[in-house]
Amino acid sequence: MKYIKLLFISTFSLLFEQGYAQDTTRTQNEDTVNLPEVEIVGLGYGQIERIEQSSSISSIKAEEMTNVASPSITQLLQGRLAGVQVIAESGQPGTAIRVRIRGIGTVNNSDPLYVVDGFQTSDISYLSPQEVENIEILKDASVTAIYGSRGANGVVLVTTKRGQEGKVKVNFETYQGVSKMWRTIPVTNASEYATLRKQAFANDNTSPDPSIGYKLNSANQSTDWQKEITRTATIANYHLNINGGTKTSQWSLAGTLYDQQGTIKNSSVKKYFLRLTNDYTFNTWLKGGLSANFTRSDQNYNNANEWTGSLNNAVITDPLTPVRDPQTDNWGYASLSTSFNPARVNDLQKNNKRSSKLFVTTAHLEVNPLKNIKIKSIIGTKYAADLNSQYVPTWNVGPWEQNNTSYLFETRGQSFSYNWSNYANFDKHFGKHHIGGTIGAEWQASNYNSTSVSVTNVPENESERYISASLGNPASNTIGSEQGANALSSYFAQGSYSYDSRYMILATVRRDGSSKFAPQYRWGTFPAFSVGWNVANESFMNNYSFFSLLKIRAGWGKVGNQNSVSDYAAYTLINGGNNYSFGGTQVAGFTITDFGNPLLRWEKTETKNIGIDLEFWNKRMAFSSDYFVRNTSDMIVPLTTPLYAGANGAQSNIGSVQNKGFEMALSFKSIKQTKWQYDFSANFSAIRNNVTKVGDVPIKGGLLYSIGYMTQTDAGMPIGTFWGLKTDGIFHSQQEADDYVHNGNKIQPSAKAGDVKFVDQNGDGQIDDKDYVNIGSPMPKFTFGFNSGVAFKGFDLHVYVMGVQGNKIVNGLNRFTQSSTGQFNSTTNRLDAWTPENPNSNEPRMTASDPNQNTRFSDRYVQDGSYVRIQNITLGYSVPTSLISKARMLKLRFYISADNLYTFTKYKGFDPEIGQTVANGSDPLNYGIDLGNYPLPRTYRAGMVLQF
Repeated sequence: MKYIKLLFISTFSLLFEQGYAQDTTRTQNEDTVNLPEVEIVGLGYGQIERIEQSSSISSIKAEEMTNVASPSITQLLQGRLAGVQVIAESGQPGTAIRVRIRGIGTVNNSDPLYVVDGFQTSDISYLSPQEVENIEILKDASVTAIYGSRGANGVVLVTTKRGQEGKVKVNFETYQGVSKMWRTIPVTNASEYATLRKQAFANDNTSPDPSIGYKLNSANQSTDWQKEITRTATIANYHLNINGGTKTSQWSLAGTLYDQQGTIKNSSVKKYFLRLTNDYTFNTWLKGGLSANFTRSDQNYNNANEWTGSLNNAVITDPLTPVRDPQTDNWGYASLSTSFNPARVNDLQKNNKRSSKLFVTTAHLEVNPLKNIKIKSIIGTKYAADLNSQYVPTWNVGPWEQNNTSYLFETRGQSFSYNWSNYANFDKHFGKHHIGGTIGAEWQASNYNSTSVSVTNVPENESERYISASLGNPASNTIGSEQGANALSSYFAQGSYSYDSRYMILATVRRDGSSKFAPQYRWGTFPAFSVGWNVANESFMNNYSFFSLLKIRAGWGKVGNQNSVSDYAAYTLINGGNNYSFGGTQVAGFTITDFGNPLLRWEKTETKNIGIDLEFWNKRMAFSSDYFVRNTSDMIVPLTTPLYAGANGAQSNIGSVQNKGFEMALSFKSIKQTKWQYDFSANFSAIRNNVTKVGDVPIKGGLLYSIGYMTQTDAGMPIGTFWGLKTDGIFHSQQEADDYVHNGNKIQPSAKAGDVKFVDQNGDGQIDDKDYVNIGSPMPKFTFGFNSGVAFKGFDLHVYVMGVQGNKIVNGLNRFTQSSTGQFNSTTNRLDAWTPENPNSNEPRMTASDPNQNTRFSDRYVQDGSYVRIQNITLGYSVPTSLISKARMLKLRFYISADNLYTFTKYKGFDPEIGQTVANGSDPLNYGIDLGNYPLPRTYRAGMVLQF
């Protein structure tokens, strides 16, 4: 104890001597006014005083995150909490937002669990951000283990606003604004395109087809395709909340309308939120409540497919093609680039419609049979119905841009789930001792079904655009369906002990049984514990009273992950719709589609965590830091099967992954004063992801047409590592190309001066897929956020900055825009292509035939994805109470705001914020691949907050 005492005294006395001296100059009145309140944090199925918290928990209040315009609560968390990374899949209105707590821990689902007022769900899109009171993030397994298999990827606890006792209060908030593309990709104009294209033919000593040559020689009108398909979009949000109540009953009714146009034409979303809550106190020992939420979303969406996306085509289509042919008034035909007319593709998007309805209800009942015991029951249900409709009319623009038969594709789905939790809490203080405990049981179940239908020859008139209106051959219609169900049964217990808010311990155990596994492997037991020591409460710290808190924490826990496995992975699946011929007669049959694995077990995650929490000067300044190691074992990976097997491989427990990292957060706020107030917060996270085991065959991902797979997941590298050829510049002379030999033979026999030089990694004298190596990772080395605010005489200014550093991005559009053939439009840097007159350039030569295959997947596609973004700047003014009180107003505030104001980055694509969605779906193995990703917009808004 003597050495510990000397350590703390010597470390902190010099560091805070000046600050403490300044702090002691406060008046006695200031100390009295600013007495700290007891802070409570969520702890699974109960609560605990923050001073007694021994696990890694971060929290944020609603007022700290509502500056940014978004209908998504999760997006508002972006960059604000250490260890929490939030990534928008794209800037398209209504697109999913991914939350990753302490990195990606599996090649499967890494989404966290959301708990809204005790109700567990995988989606909180039904909540309006204005209805959130505060959010807490449970990060390490010592605290998430109470949620068992659903908490493997962290837990997000959401507390919503509810009715309050007192007079009826009305809160109205609104903002309106405009959004624009913050960046376009610089591509060549008509004359520059023609120059490069003719250069490619000249370098090959060939001549273009006369029709092509004519167009290239008459390049006098240029089409800016990016301008043609984008727009200045509008955004608006209206929120109204009315609440009130008595001592026995409190109620709240809220409604929100969010309406956002996309910066790409024919993309938009309109969301409607309606929420009702009621809490009732029946008597001194019984109370309860309910809430009902209805959300509707109507989306017009833009395809992101690498071929049919309008934004992709806007970048690669030649600028000589007009939007419309002046002679035929038909769409312009891109015969030079053999791509699709971007304006026509974008016009088609108006027929892509998605509608969803979500109804969530929860009810709770709380009994207090004894002073220190609470028994609570919470039941929640969620019903969702979705309709996705795509209509494709006929068109005929040219030989490869035509559709002779219209079709209508519709998918209708619905799902239902419920969660019923029953638990008892014990909480007792006696002397300096504090004991708490929880014991409970829980049952969850969900089911879903969907039906898809595709029919042909459907009228283009929207009023007649129905499945039943099809005039096509019924034999050409297709019908499909999906369905599934799963259930989870759980039992849990948790105990906590604290002495003098100085020594604390928390222990948890949970047992889960999931229907997703075979009976003999269905149950899993997941324990956890954490300990804490508040050094500030030790007697040897009495002379250092500027410490409000100095706490050291350590924890360990193990949890399962049922989200990593599909509903029926343990069983071999068959599917109908397969016709067989017997004796010349066709009969319906079934075939195996997925092999099962009856030995499939839980994927498990074990986390070790050590941290420190510091608070100074009556909580005006706070600092926390954590180091963690998170190991995922028995990771579920699909086995590779040969093509002749005719079915997908069985899922098996053959992988493991480790995430380890460091995170810290710092905040500072001023003493409450009459004129000036200010606050500051910053966070930093560094996480290293490493696959430690994956089976005998690496996992391939990121499939790009004509390029192949771009990622590989194998032991010793991060998940989804970019896997391709290394390059060593270009051959600046023919002599350099001829001298690149192995055993007297040219390694690149087709290479000429100006071609790309690929590195022969294995030394076999040829360039092929055996030379593929690690060429970068999409995982950032660290992320950070910075938030500051200042207020003076009713004026307030807030600035919010976030950043991601050390990650790489595959710019998939380079397959077109960096092509040596010049067939597709090129970025302007290609104007510096190698020529005999420009031999020192590092831009490959133009060549119509490209015998060296310069566009093979290599590190030339990989770019630095680091960025620093001014996420939001808000300037507001609150009208003094003395001026509005006569109108019975409690608050009147006006503000102007800018979102995504500026991004500092070296990345050359539309936006460095790249999710994991590519042409073949959302997958961690596709993370960081940009195929013309819909960029986040820059938005300017003006708003008002009114309370009375």
